[in-house]
Amino acid sequence: MERLVGWVTELVRHQSWRRGLASGLPLFVLAFLARLALGETLQTRPYVVFIPVVLATVLIGGGGAGFAMAAFSAIVGWYYFVAPFRSFGLPSLEDGIAMLFAWAAMVLMVLLVAALSRSIRDRVAAQDAAEAEAEARRVMFHELQHRVANNLQFVSALLGLAAGKVTSAEAGRAALADAQLRLRQMARLNRWLHDPEAGLRDLPALLGAICDQLRDAAGRREARFELAVARETLPSGSLTAVALLVNEAVTNALKHAARPQQPLVVTVRLQREADMLELTVQDNGPGIAEPAGQTQQETRGDSLGLRVMAALAGQLGGRLELANQGGTLVRVRFPAAGTAA
Repeated sequence: MERLVGWVTELVRHQSWRRGLASGLPLFVLAFLARLALGETLQTRPYVVFIPVVLATVLIGGGGAGFAMAAFSAIVGWYYFVAPFRSFGLPSLEDGIAMLFAWAAMVLMVLLVAALSRSIRDRVAAQDAAEAEAEARRVMFHELQHRVANNLQFVSALLGLAAGKVTSAEAGRAALADAQLRLRQMARLNRWLHDPEAGLRDLPALLGAICDQLRDAAGRREARFELAVARETLPSGSLTAVALLVNEAVTNALKHAARPQQPLVVTVRLQREADMLELTVQDNGPGIAEPAGQTQQETRGDSLGLRVMAALAGQLGGRLELANQGGTLVRVRFPAAGTAA
């Protein structure tokens, strides 16, 4: 019984009026030949051999194909098997009543089977939707586990970097406060990234929101941001890493790039070059001081912010670069596919 139910369900799932008629017409020919061979045996039941054909057609092709086959069967049966034979003459009262009942039975059968087919399709659609939702929940759960593990790894790395700066109780307190601030910022970014109502998974909107929030938090109302961010679709991990990179670079600009009598302008760009993406954050401040014999990286080698940015660039499969170009320029080039997990 279960096999029969499964077979009927598959027929209904793939219903097509073309398939129904293509299957029904050969069956109709066989039924017609069988009715001719039976001759007077079924004289009082001229349509009985066509009922299975109509049933099969409506199961395979749906209500439209079933009605078409029922109408065709009614016309052929009237012409060949209802007296006066081979004509559309009016039959006797008894034969006419039998013919009308047969027609009504075929129509009713088509209606019932079509309604049953719709019910089966609705059930199958609901089952498919439930399975798709369960699969989506499973994927989301695994992604959540993965993101939690990555975030804990980031916290561990951040605390390790902060610990490396501790040389005294005062330095330890400062390092912990700095790490706390960064963790608070990371928590805010994760809320934005995983809140479906925030609408900030769009990269330009996300980076613009980060810049505005940091400007408000720093009280630097005069600061202006210029964004040229391509609408790239990044994996969740890469999106988080890019957001944290911009967060660190903009925070440094707001802290260190101020010039008297000159409004701060910070330019954030993310552009594709072939199979690579280039992220740059540039300010119009005084730039990075370079003591003799030291590069920009070495000058600020003890900066926790730069170490964090270097680690994030590594997660993306890229490398952090610093330069003086009319201010401080932070650049990271990384594969467009993203390597952060």
